[in-house]
Amino acid sequence: KASKFALSFLPELEKWEQTLALVSETIECILNVQRNWMYLENIFVGSEDIRKQLPAESKMFDGVNTTWKQVMKQLQQEGNVVNGCRIDGMLGQLNDMESKLE
Repeated sequence: KASKFALSFLPELEKWEQTLALVSETIECILNVQRNWMYLENIFVGSEDIRKQLPAESKMFDGVNTTWKQVMKQLQQEGNVVNGCRIDGMLGQLNDMESKLE
C-alpha cells in the first residue's frame, strides 16, 4: 500500500489483506484447539476412571471431540485453505471449541 503503484490495485489489495487475515486467524485457532485437544484426548479417551470422576468435563470433551473431527474432515475435503477458512461458521466453531477446551 505504501507504493504509488498500489493505488490502481487498492480494492484487490484490501480484499487479499482481509482474506489473509482470516486465514491467519483461522489457522492460529486451529493450532490452539489442536494443542489443547491432543492434551485432553490422552486424559479423556480410554480412561474410564477419569471419565467417572469428571462426568461433566468428559461430556463436554466428547462434544468437542466430535466437532473437531467433523471440522478436520470438512477442511480436508475442501482441499483449499482459503475456501476452507470461508466455510460458514468455521471460525465460530473453532473459537467455541477453543473456549471449551481452555
